[in-house]
Amino acid sequence: MSEDTVYAIAGGKGGVGKTTVAANLAVAISELGIGSVAVVDVDLGMANLAQFFGETPSGPTLNDVLAQEAAVEEALYELSEDLTLLPGASALDSYVETDTDHLKTVVARLRERFDFVLLDLGAGISYETVLPLEIVDAVILVTAPDQAAIDNTRTTAAIVSRAGSTPGGVVVNQHRPGESTPPASVAAELNLQLLGSVPEDDAVRDALEAGQPVFLSAPDSPAANAFGDLAGAVVPNSLVDEIEQAEADRSRDADAAPAVAAAGDGSFETVLELDGDEAEQEPPSPSTPEAPPTDGTAEEKQDDSGGFLSWLLP
Repeated sequence: MSEDTVYAIAGGKGGVGKTTVAANLAVAISELGIGSVAVVDVDLGMANLAQFFGETPSGPTLNDVLAQEAAVEEALYELSEDLTLLPGASALDSYVETDTDHLKTVVARLRERFDFVLLDLGAGISYETVLPLEIVDAVILVTAPDQAAIDNTRTTAAIVSRAGSTPGGVVVNQHRPGESTPPASVAAELNLQLLGSVPEDDAVRDALEAGQPVFLSAPDSPAANAFGDLAGAVVPNSLVDEIEQAEADRSRDADAAPAVAAAGDGSFETVLELDGDEAEQEPPSPSTPEAPPTDGTAEEKQDDSGGFLSWLLP
């Protein structure tokens, strides 16, 4: 893959383990120790990424940000030193209030703050799943090794290309060695780079029940090893060197800077803990968040989104 830092994790159909891949890849990259990672639940109507970390958000979510009821910084939940979650909400009323077009502003803010950003997209073809394809550096496609999933992934790859984005490669999930179509054959059929394959592993199901990514709950399991290899494939050595150099530069600048610095927009940023404890913060951010810029009203955007499939046509 090229030296990209903002990825969409997409799948043609539900049930292929897209969110499992997004959660574990985010953890695996963060464990490389080369920079900060944000993982975002963009499945606005059926959000469940937080459950993979055994948590229920106690404060604002991405839905609140897209409804202009919270700032991006207020919806960030720190999972570890180098891993942050921006969860979604599954309540229908919160979904109705969202304006997906503001996602462009959200991703731009995350790109400035984190070294890597992973967007866990919803399944199928809708305005909410297609729009993010236009604002990422590359798309990681997830498929199961069965023919129905492969066919759906082929359609998704075509949509990615029409959106002007780059199919960064495919991950073959739930592979059964000796039984399923070999991952290399799946990638060849899709004409995509094979980033990695994750074997079917009981440890993955056990990890979900325990509310912890398998990369952490069963680090020696075949699935965890596969996610570690996947992180190495997604993050090339040249990018590792670049990030390490940037970190060294930041550390040097920090030594020469004042001890307390405001965020780039003049406000102070806040990171909340998922366990519900009172968040540690610098001077509080403004009570009324700055609304993301928009080119029209929410009603106008709703009208525009109704014909979004038109740009998919040749």
